[in-house]
Amino acid sequence: KSRGINRGRAVLACIFAHLIAMKRCVEEGFDFILEDNVRAAPKDCAERIWQSLEASKEWEVETNQCCHLRYFGWLGSIPNIDWVLNTHSKRSKYNRKTYMNEDGGDIYNNCSTATSTTIPSIFPFPITEDFGIMDEHGQGNITPEKNDSDGSELKGSNKGPHDKPGGTPIWGAYAYWVSRAGLDCLLSALQKDVGAILWKGKRMRCHLVKPIDKVMPRQILGVLGRECIHVTTHPAFFRAPMLTSKIHTQWDAEFCKSTEFQLKHTRLDWLDLWLPDNESKILAYYKQESKWLTMSELMDMAEKEKEQDADEEVLCNSLEETVKIGIDQDKD
Repeated sequence: KSRGINRGRAVLACIFAHLIAMKRCVEEGFDFILEDNVRAAPKDCAERIWQSLEASKEWEVETNQCCHLRYFGWLGSIPNIDWVLNTHSKRSKYNRKTYMNEDGGDIYNNCSTATSTTIPSIFPFPITEDFGIMDEHGQGNITPEKNDSDGSELKGSNKGPHDKPGGTPIWGAYAYWVSRAGLDCLLSALQKDVGAILWKGKRMRCHLVKPIDKVMPRQILGVLGRECIHVTTHPAFFRAPMLTSKIHTQWDAEFCKSTEFQLKHTRLDWLDLWLPDNESKILAYYKQESKWLTMSELMDMAEKEKEQDADEEVLCNSLEETVKIGIDQDKD
């Protein structure tokens, strides 16, 4: 079947890499799995992870259920992030009974009145059907953008950014934890049903490979229930700015726009994140020109600057030689 997936080989390789990482996470007891494309805020990262874990544990004790998939970082389109943070999270997040801040003080009891922007907590993984649910005030009912099938999701790269919530509410598998039961559930689904990972329309010449961030939550919630998938209200990890994707480079700039929106609405900024030198330069250029550079464009600019500096150095040396010759002639 590998001959029939064409450009989907990169997506399939990504799935296998995640499955290997999940196996190690479960067997060796790691706290979470990170992709190499994430960045964190040194000041807040550990605290946000800790509070997400505490919220999950409180929920488990109160409901006598278990969390099997936990997201420490997530992303989506700007309309979807706005909907998740301001609608879905507020109406479905777990209302923590106690909360202690990072200094060990300010203990809040009965946090039911706290908003998702003040008390870190978790909410159940959102699904498309949630777009049509209204809260007790009759708010939140929207008609999402159509997403006819798995195929339309996978071919989303042919579409422009949408301006209202729809499609897959959140995506990304760059910072998460999975339980043994969650991994077994996922592996069982992939072993029994090839359709869980591949999709092919009638007129399509090759199979499309479903990405891991769609396969994993869909299979786990289908068996264990959506309540067992927890998403943190305050992400601890964020996608790196303009880190060139191996699968969908055409969306790199849109990823940055979504991440910037998410940072702003979770009380952080790009400057709060630890960034390598190249990414800091890309960010500085964006702050000045309001345009995102790719890594290759940044390297091209650096090369041109080096060439320009070299030309200026040659010109300066030439002028110095000319002046020196003129002075020597005057002396003669």
